[in-house]
Amino acid sequence: MRFSAVIPVYNGAETICRAIDSVIAQGCNEIEVIVVDDASIDGTLSLVKEQYGNKVKLIALPQNSGSSVARNVGMAAATGDYIVFLDADDSWVSGKIDAVSEVLRDRPDIAFLYHGYSLSPMDRPDKELDVTPRKLSYLRLLAGNVISTSCVVLKNDPVFRFSTDMRYCEDYELWLRVSYRYGAYFLDFPFTRLYRPITSEGGISSNRIAMRIGEMRAYARLPRLNPFFLFLVPLLWLGSAAKHVLKLLRIL
Repeated sequence: MRFSAVIPVYNGAETICRAIDSVIAQGCNEIEVIVVDDASIDGTLSLVKEQYGNKVKLIALPQNSGSSVARNVGMAAATGDYIVFLDADDSWVSGKIDAVSEVLRDRPDIAFLYHGYSLSPMDRPDKELDVTPRKLSYLRLLAGNVISTSCVVLKNDPVFRFSTDMRYCEDYELWLRVSYRYGAYFLDFPFTRLYRPITSEGGISSNRIAMRIGEMRAYARLPRLNPFFLFLVPLLWLGSAAKHVLKLLRIL
C-alpha cells in the first residue's frame, strides 16, 4: 500500500519545510511527497529544491491558479494507492500513516477517510489507539464542513478531483460529492496539527463572506447528485445565511 502526500503551497517559505519534515518523519518508505508550488514569489520553490532534492516530487505552476488547481495537479501526478493531503502551514503527528494503513488494510472498501486535528502540539500516546473507523452521517456533513483538508485520505481515483471554478469551499464541495456516493469515515484522533484556526486571519478561509457564498455554491450543486436535493437546497441556503448572521452577532 503506497501513499502520495499532496502539499500545495503559495508563498510558504516559512512553513513548508515543517510540513514536509512531518511527512518524512513518518518513517515510511511508501510515502511519495508531492509539493505543488502555486507560482510563489517568496523563494519557496528554490528552498524546497535546495533542501530536499529528489526526496520530493516538486511541480511548479507557471501562474497562480488557486488551491483547487494545485491539488488537482498533485493528484494527477500521484502514483500511490491513496492520496493524503497536507497544507503547507500544517503538520502531521507521528504515526499517522501507520494508523491509516492499519485501517485501510482491514477496510479496503473505504475510499474517503479523515481524522481529527489539534491546534496544540500533539504526540501519539504510548497506549494502543482505537483506530475503528466510524461512518459520518451525511446529514451532519450537510449541516456544515467538519473536515479539514489536512486530515483527509482519498483513494487515488481520477473521479475525485476539486472543482477548479471554486476558490472557496472547494474542499467542502468535494467532500459532499464523494461522501454521498462512497461514504466518509472518521478516526477519532488528531493526527494533524493546524497552526491557526481554520477561519483565522491570514488564510483564505478568513474571508467569511466569500466562504459563506462558497458554501452556498456547494449546496447548489447537490441536485447533480440527486434531483431530490432541489427541494432541500433552499433550506440549506437559509441555514447557511443564519449561521453567518449568528457568527456576526458573536463578533459584534
